[in-house]
Amino acid sequence: MKILICILAVLAMMPKAMAAQPEILSAYLGAFNAPGAILGNVSKCSQKLADDGLVLVLSVQIDQSTLSTDRFRVVSKNGVETIPTCATIEPAVEDNELHTILLAGPIATLRDKPVQVKIVGPVRDINGNDLTGLVSPKVDIGLKTGPSLVHAFLFNKANGPSGSSPRAVQMVWQGGVSGRTGSEYGRKQLQATHIIDCYGNSHRPLGFDDDDGDNYVEIFIPDSVVANRIKVNPRSYFDPYLQRNPLTVMQVT
Repeated sequence: MKILICILAVLAMMPKAMAAQPEILSAYLGAFNAPGAILGNVSKCSQKLADDGLVLVLSVQIDQSTLSTDRFRVVSKNGVETIPTCATIEPAVEDNELHTILLAGPIATLRDKPVQVKIVGPVRDINGNDLTGLVSPKVDIGLKTGPSLVHAFLFNKANGPSGSSPRAVQMVWQGGVSGRTGSEYGRKQLQATHIIDCYGNSHRPLGFDDDDGDNYVEIFIPDSVVANRIKVNPRSYFDPYLQRNPLTVMQVT
């Protein structure tokens, strides 16, 4: 009975989430003055030495065929608008990802960093909705803030570990994350990640999947646990510049 009540409480939030208009959830300058080859390996674009990488996470999945650099403007603190040289959903290209756009190019300087990103041309989501006119929240500078969670949702997941639910949680971070020095997620990340049910009880994930260094992290939920929120302790996940996350909490939809 308690589980049913918890499920109904979570379902009650879903119509509101589903009815929301598309939006840019976050903008994160994760790579600043990066070595061109390293950023190019991630973006699959030709990158120059000291290019920058800025990650947008949207509330909807993107039709990658509509991405073009001239459809974005990166606005600096001093009001300078820059067109990126690369706009891609790489490396987060799996079917339950696609919310993330990586913009790259010479889009930041030490004295004039980006503060906002605008979509100025017909980028579309996978349902054909035109996202022209969307404006990001203030750009977070990874070297100052570290990455936070910006989205978390349930999806069907077969073949999980013993005792796991048939549904898993996809955690979406502002930028790519990993264990320390780019390693796979391990005990530290597992212990720092908490699945909170609607009674406020905390449960440990049974493990991770899709450990490929992008900004999506799948976690297995213990069977009979209804995930309401995800909480991650600070200083446990690392972005590509080895900046650690702050305490971050996200509602599960």
